[in-house]
Amino acid sequence: MKQVINGKMYNTQTSKKIGEWNNGRFTNDCYYVSEDLYIDPSGEFFLHGKGGDLSRYAPYNGNTSGWGEEIILFTKKEAEEWAADNLCDEEYEEISNEIFKWR
Repeated sequence: MKQVINGKMYNTQTSKKIGEWNNGRFTNDCYYVSEDLYIDPSGEFFLHGKGGDLSRYAPYNGNTSGWGEEIILFTKKEAEEWAADNLCDEEYEEISNEIFKWR
């Protein structure tokens, strides 16, 4: 996914995925949510979230909603908190040593 935020292009294809989480529902479930944490080449963190009709990522148009996705910018602290909350201990330790301690 690509999205321009504050005049800058954020692209999941050219950034490094450093963590992923989903709520365990099937992708065709209206409550399905999936989130991937990325770091872009300039060192900025962002979350790519997507989900079903009744998820927090669903776009609402009047009385209807549908599958949605968006990119949300994160500070280093927000990225580290998301990783601590959503990744297993081993995954968190691995990316914490690689990503968060050196930036």
